Amino acid sequence: MRKLSHKFPLALCALASLLAGGDLRSQSLSTALQAELPDVSCVPLDGDMQRCVSARYGAQIEAPKDWLRAAPNPLKDKGFTMMRKDQLLYAMVFYFPKAQFQKSSVSVLAKDYQPPGFSDTTWSDPESVQVGGEEAQRLTLAGKLNNLRMKMRMQFMNREASGAYLLLTGGTESEVDKHAALLVAIEQSFRKVVMSPIQENATTPQHPGGGSDFKSTRGNLKLRLPDGWVTAPELNAEAVIAAKRKDERGYAIVLAINRDDYTADETLAHYAETSIAARMKALSDPHTGEAVRLKVNGWPALQYEMQGDSNNLHLSYLRTYVDSGTQFVTIVVWGTRSNYRELKEEYAAISQSLSPSAK
Repeated sequence: MRKLSHKFPLALCALASLLAGGDLRSQSLSTALQAELPDVSCVPLDGDMQRCVSARYGAQIEAPKDWLRAAPNPLKDKGFTMMRKDQLLYAMVFYFPKAQFQKSSVSVLAKDYQPPGFSDTTWSDPESVQVGGEEAQRLTLAGKLNNLRMKMRMQFMNREASGAYLLLTGGTESEVDKHAALLVAIEQSFRKVVMSPIQENATTPQHPGGGSDFKSTRGNLKLRLPDGWVTAPELNAEAVIAAKRKDERGYAIVLAINRDDYTADETLAHYAETSIAARMKALSDPHTGEAVRLKVNGWPALQYEMQGDSNNLHLSYLRTYVDSGTQFVTIVVWGTRSNYRELKEEYAAISQSLSPSAK
């Protein structure tokens, strides 16, 4: 079988650039793929597939274990590629911040654009589809490249809060038709995950002296709280630990859900993103900072700062999501914005004090 060299991925990159509001047709593109891609991690699944996750681009897809991962150059800062070794089949994921994406491009693309090197191109009409549980618009392109018949599908998903995703699958027409079920499976495996850049936090905040352990009402967890904190079950009926400062300048709750309640596909990143999205809907003018990856009692964790308004108050939250292996644990410590600024170190120490309690 003939390899396509770099021209097919270049055409896909040019498509993505056009959708993002740019135009690569006049640029010199010497390299189509980057071999090193540290922002994407792949783990093997049962059978022949692997799951590849990029917190940087906020997405994951599944692809065959023998497919390679690469960065589409010159859009190497916009997404990642999974490609078969012979380069005759591809799956590409692009993420564009909201300000860069031109919504009108999806509807005008078929009229105004022919990918570099392609001839005899035909476009399908846009159609509304579901891709990995997301509402999407799909366009299909067929054409010739190096005397080979090519086919690709573009799925555009708009993420209103921040930006948009573009999922591209394609290859030679014969290979696309032959492996249509595989490409559909890859498309449907698409999931949004917590957006980064995820920062690494190598230090653990010092916990104030004194204090005591507050044990969970069910399960076997405990949280170390400084002197001056008392139990406050009224904060959240579902919390296994709920406490507040006596002067009410700080509040803390711990929520725990058994991992067995979720399928094996559920990740800490997806769990955290779902929780954050739900909470943001309950606040006015919400803002969430970048994720910080850390360890809590040796368990993997993701931590976020969130701000928003509720009941005419400016509130600030420190939300920490922990995967204990048996539970997804959420630790939320919060207060008014001024109290958060003053007591941030105390809040941070509390959020990282989670540990198992004696049964």
